[in-house]
Amino acid sequence: EGNGKKAPAYTLPTIGAEVNIMEGLKLYMDAISVEDENILMHSVHEQLLLGEQTLQPGYTYYQPATSINGIGRRTLQYGCAFDFRSNASESAGVKPERQVAPLPPFIQQLVGILVNRGVIKADQMPNSAAVNIFNAGDCMPPVLEHHDFERPIFVVSLKSQQRIVFGQKIRTPKAGEFSGDFELMLPRRSVLVLEGHSADVTKHAKPCADTQRVELVLRCARAKAGSRASGPGG
Repeated sequence: EGNGKKAPAYTLPTIGAEVNIMEGLKLYMDAISVEDENILMHSVHEQLLLGEQTLQPGYTYYQPATSINGIGRRTLQYGCAFDFRSNASESAGVKPERQVAPLPPFIQQLVGILVNRGVIKADQMPNSAAVNIFNAGDCMPPVLEHHDFERPIFVVSLKSQQRIVFGQKIRTPKAGEFSGDFELMLPRRSVLVLEGHSADVTKHAKPCADTQRVELVLRCARAKAGSRASGPGG
């Protein structure tokens, strides 16, 4: 929205007697308009179509070959490539050797909206973004935000309201279901802000979605992490 109206922020309560593991967490309700959401979704669908047609550069578009235990979400990455997974030959983190597209106009426009609404400050500008598309039954296993990225991290929710679970130890009672110390609903068109303990010491997980949800995660990669983005046109 162009009127600069500030989005309302809600700081979540203290969890635990000794350490507030949710310190730094904020949730902005109605951070974008219905019209903004429609424009974003149209752009996401266009980008997915390019990915399906192998017209996105390098590692910009990713779709698992099969959905295992609900982990079948498609992903778009811009600005820098990143992998949360570690294995015997490679650690998690930013992957400067992997080519991805630069931030597209629709992401830049979203950042501008969030700056105008007071969600993103001038010294918190993201230089990378990930778009995660969760279909019904898709989930995200527990992760801790990697220190290749500055804080805060911004998570924009589109299409539907879904759950997120937080905890230093997150349990998996069955595939696609998680339990931890705190659970929160992420409303449609909201922005979740992670910094402080909520980003540095607390894991988060997203249980299986009951309908399609799209999230846009805005981050700033640290200078040492590097990035490799293609030029205009890929």
